[in-house]
Amino acid sequence: MAEGDHNECNERTKLPTASISRKKVSVWSILKNCIGKDLSKITMPVVLNEPLSFLQRLCEYMEYAELLTRASQEDNPADRMKYVAAFAVSALASNWDRLGKPFNPLLGETYELEKNNFWIICEQVSHHPPVSAFHAESPDYKFYGAIYPQIKICGKSIEVHPNGTVTVEFPKWKETYTWSNVNCCVHNIIVGKLWIEQHGVMEITNHTSGYVATLTFKSSTSSTKNLHRVEGFVKDIRLRPDILCLENGDLDGASKEKTRLEEKQRDSRKQHKHINGVDLNPRWFKKEHSPYTNSDVWIYTGNYWDRNYEYTATIF
Repeated sequence: MAEGDHNECNERTKLPTASISRKKVSVWSILKNCIGKDLSKITMPVVLNEPLSFLQRLCEYMEYAELLTRASQEDNPADRMKYVAAFAVSALASNWDRLGKPFNPLLGETYELEKNNFWIICEQVSHHPPVSAFHAESPDYKFYGAIYPQIKICGKSIEVHPNGTVTVEFPKWKETYTWSNVNCCVHNIIVGKLWIEQHGVMEITNHTSGYVATLTFKSSTSSTKNLHRVEGFVKDIRLRPDILCLENGDLDGASKEKTRLEEKQRDSRKQHKHINGVDLNPRWFKKEHSPYTNSDVWIYTGNYWDRNYEYTATIF
């Protein structure tokens, strides 16, 4: 293809041949001598690969890039965070039932992708350790980072740790968001049907506004209902609607929201006491008597940072 003709190329919709069956391949017979080792540094038989480089897999981050465009159009920083969080989760959607290993990129290898609304360039910037860097850009945002994947055998499973931090910038709002991806686990490498899940906690930070979104990718080891289940929220007092109204100079809105929240608080207390017979107790502090001051003090109970978001009340 001549230089300058790249806009005339036709995108493929399928590969020339069907995918290779791995039903007769014993993954364990290949991996049993690699227990405890970093598999990213070990040459694997191609039957375990899919016909893609890891740099191409990185571009799959952008499958739902319109979420970043939508985020950049939102006036409210909390709403922008919601769309960024949705984008962070969507980037893992292509891993669903994806058991083939991409080829390790060669040092200096590059891959580029250009769409109507964004472009992305990836390069293998280090061989040992293997580090893949990428940069995507559009008129509305920048998205970039570097990934250093570590792959190890843990008992009957393979754990993939996608070490590295990714960043989103919205020039219009002068905002920067960062997060790291959660771990990926391939189960039943010894016997049984292979299946995959993501698990762990993803914390997305807006370094400009201070908003933080915490997303928990539930592990199915405790319950099969948690497979591919994600829970999370933006936890920040600045999300109070009455405070936000006042910030924007909306006195009437702030007054109405303040009244609504106070009424909701009274109703919630009455309902809790009616059902449980006691007032609602604080979650993270308890009252104790201090022998030093001879008065009651509120003591932190612990576990806030490891809390279960499933039981978080909606107070706003």
